[in-house]
Amino acid sequence: MDNVAKTAKELRSLGSSMAKARAKVRAGEAVSLEALESKVEALCRSAEDLSEDDEGCLHDSLAELLEEIERLNDAIRLSMAELSAQIGAAAD
Repeated sequence: MDNVAKTAKELRSLGSSMAKARAKVRAGEAVSLEALESKVEALCRSAEDLSEDDEGCLHDSLAELLEEIERLNDAIRLSMAELSAQIGAAAD
């Protein structure tokens, strides 16, 4: 498998993992981000070997991944705000 195909596969896998993590956060479940971190590290290692032309081929996939990161971030922030409100209400 060439570097572009390998990196594209890692991008899809990471995006899927982030979507699953987001679903868990929305369901009120705890999520460990360690698995995501190891996938990000693997993606970065793969990306180091890409040429500029190869990087251009992955632009859309990277943009989709960034959008998924933002959605996960939003879900975590919302969950934290809801938890904070619950703690505040319990303290009253």
